Amino acid sequence: MDTGPKLRRQMNPRYRANWFSILTFGWTLETFKFGYSRDIKDSDLYAPLPEHRSHDLGNSVEKAWEREVEIARTREKNAKPSLWLVIFKVFGSEFMLYGLILAAMEFLIRLQQPLFLGLLLRYYSPIQDANIGNLTMSSTYLSRLFNYYEIDSSVTWGEAVFFAFGIVFCSTLNVMVQHPIMMSIMHLGMKIRVGMCSLIYRKALKVSLQVISENSAGLVVNLMANDVNRFDSGPIFAHYLWIGPLETLLMTVYLYREMGLPAIYGSLVLIVAIPFQIFLGCQTAYYRKATAVTSDERVNLMKEIIIGIEVIKMYTWEKPFQRIIDIVRRHEIHYIKMTSYIRGVIMSFIMFISRFAIFFTVLLYVTFVGQITVENVFFLTSYYNITKQTMCLYFPQAIGQIAEMNVAVQRIRDYLISEECQIQPRITSEDKSQKESTRKRVRVDVKEKKPQLHSSVSQSDAGTSQTKTRDKNKETFKQIAVQFDEAGTKWINSDKKGDVENLNLTIYSETMAIVVGSVGSGKSTLLHLILKELPCTTGSVEVNGIVSYASQNPWLFVGSVRQNILFGQPYKKARYVEVCKVCALERDISLFPHGDKTVVGERGLSLSGGQRARINLARAVYKEDRELKILEFIQENAKETHEDESAPALQGSSIQPSTISLHGRHYSVLIDTSLIDQKPESESQTIGRVKGSVYRDYFLSGASCPCVAIVCVMFFLAQFCASACDYWISRWSAVEDRLTGDATMDIAIWDEQRLVRNDFVIIFAVITTATIVVALIRAFLFFSLCMKSSIRLHDNMFESISRSPMNFFHSNPSGRVLNRFSKDMGAIDELLPQAMIDCFQIMLNLVGVITVILLIDIALLIPILSALIIFYILRVIYIRTTGAVKRLEGITRSPVFSHVNATVLGLATVRSFDAEFLLAQEFDRHQDLHSGAWYLFISCSRAFGYFLDVICLMFIICVTFSCLMKTEFEGSSIGLAITQCISLTGIFQWGMRQSAEMENQMTSVERVLEYTKLPREAALKSEPNKKPPPDWPSQGRIDFEDLSLKYSPDGNLVLHNLQFSILPKEKVGIVGRTGAGKSSIIAALFRLAYLEGAIIIDGIDITNIGLHDLREKISIIPQEPVLFSGTMRKNLDPFDEYSDEVLINALKSVELQGEGESVGVLYKDVSEGGSNFSVGERQLVCLARAIVHNDRILVLDEATANVDAQTDSLIQNTIREHFKECTVLTIAHRLNTVIDSNKILVLDAGRLVEFDHPHILLQNKRGQFRKMVQETGPSMSNLLHKLASQVHIAISTTSSY
Repeated sequence: MDTGPKLRRQMNPRYRANWFSILTFGWTLETFKFGYSRDIKDSDLYAPLPEHRSHDLGNSVEKAWEREVEIARTREKNAKPSLWLVIFKVFGSEFMLYGLILAAMEFLIRLQQPLFLGLLLRYYSPIQDANIGNLTMSSTYLSRLFNYYEIDSSVTWGEAVFFAFGIVFCSTLNVMVQHPIMMSIMHLGMKIRVGMCSLIYRKALKVSLQVISENSAGLVVNLMANDVNRFDSGPIFAHYLWIGPLETLLMTVYLYREMGLPAIYGSLVLIVAIPFQIFLGCQTAYYRKATAVTSDERVNLMKEIIIGIEVIKMYTWEKPFQRIIDIVRRHEIHYIKMTSYIRGVIMSFIMFISRFAIFFTVLLYVTFVGQITVENVFFLTSYYNITKQTMCLYFPQAIGQIAEMNVAVQRIRDYLISEECQIQPRITSEDKSQKESTRKRVRVDVKEKKPQLHSSVSQSDAGTSQTKTRDKNKETFKQIAVQFDEAGTKWINSDKKGDVENLNLTIYSETMAIVVGSVGSGKSTLLHLILKELPCTTGSVEVNGIVSYASQNPWLFVGSVRQNILFGQPYKKARYVEVCKVCALERDISLFPHGDKTVVGERGLSLSGGQRARINLARAVYKEDRELKILEFIQENAKETHEDESAPALQGSSIQPSTISLHGRHYSVLIDTSLIDQKPESESQTIGRVKGSVYRDYFLSGASCPCVAIVCVMFFLAQFCASACDYWISRWSAVEDRLTGDATMDIAIWDEQRLVRNDFVIIFAVITTATIVVALIRAFLFFSLCMKSSIRLHDNMFESISRSPMNFFHSNPSGRVLNRFSKDMGAIDELLPQAMIDCFQIMLNLVGVITVILLIDIALLIPILSALIIFYILRVIYIRTTGAVKRLEGITRSPVFSHVNATVLGLATVRSFDAEFLLAQEFDRHQDLHSGAWYLFISCSRAFGYFLDVICLMFIICVTFSCLMKTEFEGSSIGLAITQCISLTGIFQWGMRQSAEMENQMTSVERVLEYTKLPREAALKSEPNKKPPPDWPSQGRIDFEDLSLKYSPDGNLVLHNLQFSILPKEKVGIVGRTGAGKSSIIAALFRLAYLEGAIIIDGIDITNIGLHDLREKISIIPQEPVLFSGTMRKNLDPFDEYSDEVLINALKSVELQGEGESVGVLYKDVSEGGSNFSVGERQLVCLARAIVHNDRILVLDEATANVDAQTDSLIQNTIREHFKECTVLTIAHRLNTVIDSNKILVLDAGRLVEFDHPHILLQNKRGQFRKMVQETGPSMSNLLHKLASQVHIAISTTSSY
């Protein structure tokens, strides 16, 4: 949570623009000028407009949603609130206004243009009336338009000019109205998305832990990464769902009056296609829903993998997880492929449906009515071109996008109605000034009760041992802080048995209560009941006071150390210094490169485990006005290094408590691991346009060059057939127009063409059929190619990520990596192929139009070339500007995901600190930054379309008046030229924008390809001549020879020239203070970092063999146990190498198999992150993994840090029993666990200080190890001296025999 100063951004020029600038997009010129001169950076982004600020939109949507929820409660019993109604209430009036303006433009302007064209073409009719009355413009020109069907007389020159102006006027008004309205609709869609994202995040701050356990946390990420994007595209063409059919009916009326019944039959072709398009749209929705489910699963798996990548590498589990991802990905691609095929059919409609309707109408007309004229044909063509755009482009897109948006709305609605945690009312400072008797209490009562108790609780006065003898009468006058009355709860609602049941307990203020129990007994569950994170299923829980909470698993966010401690609280220097002192952070802060302003990585990755725990504790201690402090951390971790004599009496205990400190007494907790100070790198931004090599890599990743060439040929062939259709109908109509009715002359005309009417019909039918077939084949081949490329890119990126060194994950937040697998892959899967087929299809259509026009009048080559040059210049400027903006849009989206991830991981801490509002503000800031980039992108995109349509308008003027000046042209040629030009308006700018969109979406390919070329670890498998023997290591001897280690190639050394040997079967304890480099020893053994020197295991240098050959021979029980969603068996043996019997015996050894349980225990479900297991149980699963593998070398990285004394003893005994023939290295957090080791290795600042038997080291009065023992206190020090002596005597006695 960034609480530092924020960059002040310039006001968006749109905010101060006048109406003319808004309508003509003049305010964007400054952005284009700036974007062309240099790449736009993050600092160049404008501040968000007031109307799309995340905070305001979130408030509006949240209030409407809350009202809808209240209304739903008054309806039927199981009625669900409607998110659609919420969207309509907040944004509906604005949306409907834009729809009415669009309808007026379509009905009153566009439908009149064919009338002007028909009257203009009548001027070129071969049969002209010689006698034209003297009619004035005021009485004739408009009346000719209104009485189009009744007046059959010829058209004068003046009238022709007027009708030419009419054609241009309709196109001009269309351009001037459509673009600003579409921009407003896109802006509206953006506001809906921003409001929904804010609502989803606010829900995430309230959702119960039960919902998170049952539904993956990855669901929130996927909702924000993919589902909400439907609001950006859905509203754009939504109005054409009703405008399109109405426009078709009006068009049918116009055509009927011109051509009679054949026009109705031709229109039926379009009308019949409507149900088919609706069916395809519904199928799209079905496959979209299935895609969303599989995408959720894939993103969730990726999230688990990224978080647990270090464990995956150490266990050599990259391949099993790659197979799991591969299976899910194949299912996802199947649904995406079906959606793409449907889209391919719909997109092909624009190429053949209108042409087929024209063919059908003309065939019926010449068969049953008679001779057709040029005016008839192009009047018909002009109307079908309008409906082609409306019904074949906008209407099907509206169906598909609304269907997909409906799926997204339902998924978001289901999440929004999920159960919320029972957050207790917050007590303000004014409330606390009142008498304690007026304190507000929260009580949840449920009548149902269950008869079992799982936890035991001991209670004592803070800092004394006299609680048991305290006078009971005095105790009754104390304020009750927490009271359980027959309370019970469970983590998963579907479980029949509760995790805590029938709990009766009273905890008084100003006391310390310690909750103890074995692993899985419900200690953490009890604390979550107090926090109201879990609901009471039975009984009640009453809590008084403000809660401060330190979680067992430390939660940190990306920010400075100080920001993590303050967590939104005001900075008070004296208090802050005192807190850092009592939490033993002074030495840590002195070691940080920038003191307490050092930025920690996501989840505190740049800190050691102990430092994370201490900062987590300091946050809880710093919180002022706390009356109830809940500390869920590990006291034993302090025993290794230092415990103050004044610490609570608990310090000598050997149990692992979850602590509820109601008095607020503080003591230090130290856990020592190596220090890795790395500031997270900012995400790189590629400069300039997307290179041609990116396109090459994209297509060739899915198919070979010949296959790509075949797809290209099909595109050209489809356009050739389409242009041939247009040319042939023009030629046919020209012949028909020359017919006089005289049989002799008509025969001569047909002989001149060497074809008869039936020949024209057959050829037209063949070309039309070929257009349909080729267009469909082209679509299927193209989308199949894109899907293959998408599969390969995803697989290559996953393989590259899994092979990346650990420093990549230290310097890149999980949200950044997840953004590649969610947002970027979503764009490559769905958005990019659609943009590509649009672009290729429309660009080839442009080539066809230009070819047809040049065949009519070569003189038009000059305006064509001029227009193309202007098009190219505009496109270069646009691509250069929006390419950088689009990259910034992707970069500014990553912090949104990272923030959401961090929030979900630390929900309990966030809510206990009342920090929901602060985090919501931070989320709104992240989203506002992204909105600034997105609004700039859509504004530039729509402005580019507007400027292109203006150029097309100028081209229409040139063609129309050029043809008007040349009376020698046939009417068919004039009609073909003008209709072809008019068809470019709208379609061409869409194609050009899609070409730019294609290039912008190619930035996603560029970003994915960037992650396929990451630096890699060494080879997984050894070269044949260096491969170790199958039984290696047979003894377990380890020699460190002048070993140094650093975590990045250009980083500082963390280990310095270590030189020591560990004999076979030796048990070695590794100790040292924070930053000593203990965990770096593990990193060196597993080659997780960059090594200098050598590590020799049984005579083989591990730097010369494959990583898997090394890592699969070393077992580890990590400090933070990691489980993955799936079954217990998959967590123990993902390769399926061991029998059920071996796995069951391992679980028995760690007492994870209950009485009466058999093979079923192996198939018990494991939730994401193992959340349905306690931390101790997860640690036992890790121990079971080591038992199954039974390797010669075992590493324990503070493995008993999160377990109670009984489980600790179980782990120690199990290790002694199952690994007595193994070499064991133990990273120690408690000296009593390693005092019986054969040797102790003492590190300090990455250097070897001492290495010998603990008894010998204790004889050195100035030794580092002896000082550490003395710091544990007199009693513990004496005990450790005694144990070391006994072990040494036993070893000496054994060796003497």
